[in-house]
Amino acid sequence: MADEEVKVEILDEDEKNVRFNKVHVKKTVIRSAKIEFLVFWLSLIAFILMGTLGGWWSWCWIAFFLGAVLTSLIDAVINKRVARFNYPFLALSVYIFLGMVTPQIWHPTWLVFLGIPVFYTIAGMIDRATHKF
Repeated sequence: MADEEVKVEILDEDEKNVRFNKVHVKKTVIRSAKIEFLVFWLSLIAFILMGTLGGWWSWCWIAFFLGAVLTSLIDAVINKRVARFNYPFLALSVYIFLGMVTPQIWHPTWLVFLGIPVFYTIAGMIDRATHKF
């Protein structure tokens, strides 16, 4: 093969990879948006049902928190990255929920926030071990 043919072949292969990556990213973003949309509406329905049927208006806000945590978990599974999980939001949800259930333990429950750097340290090690960057 001539040098020009080799260069054209390499450029064509690189272009295919770029196009494939763009399509893959676009599909992943669309899939994530669909999941977030579905989880939001399920959370809203759960909120309304718990409030109207159970009369738990002061507690059913947790449906939105659980929906956001679930969406984050699904995103982490789809992308196969533990560090994509939104642990700080989970810690905040647990802190607020425990504070509402037993108001006298607001002080010791702030310790759940100390788990954030621990989680991301361990998640980073797992992601580095399972994926080559």
